Amino acid sequence: MSHDSIPRPPQSKAGADDSIADVLSRIDARLERLEKSVEGIGEVSATAPATIATVVDTVDSAIERLGNRGVDVDARLTGLLQLVEKLTAPDTIEALENGLETLRTLPQMVATIADVFDSAVARLHEAGIDVDERLQVVAQVAERLTAPEALAAVRE
Repeated sequence: MSHDSIPRPPQSKAGADDSIADVLSRIDARLERLEKSVEGIGEVSATAPATIATVVDTVDSAIERLGNRGVDVDARLTGLLQLVEKLTAPDTIEALENGLETLRTLPQMVATIADVFDSAVARLHEAGIDVDERLQVVAQVAERLTAPEALAAVRE
């Protein structure tokens, strides 16, 4: 079957002119939007050299002031880059993530340790041991053993 055998609706010359006019109108509107966009880029590119020069002057001035105070800016920047390299290494990131996870679980760990300690103290108390009294005695012994006179006797 050829394309010639497909019936097409008849178009009047006026209908074809209207269609072309619509397409041209849309193209013209797009061109106007593009021109406005390009104008903005032109304004930015016109001021960019002066802006960049101002930023460079400001940075140069700051580096000069630091140098006058004895700061080795090159050495510090090199050290900073080395630190960033180490901090962003995969093994460092993994270690930091593990550390953060440990910090998240720290309150639970402390609570568990406190529960274990409380249980131990309760068992000692049930066995007739006064833990508070014993801790006071241990503190007194430690105080006497670390007194200047006792330390002097040990040093002799």
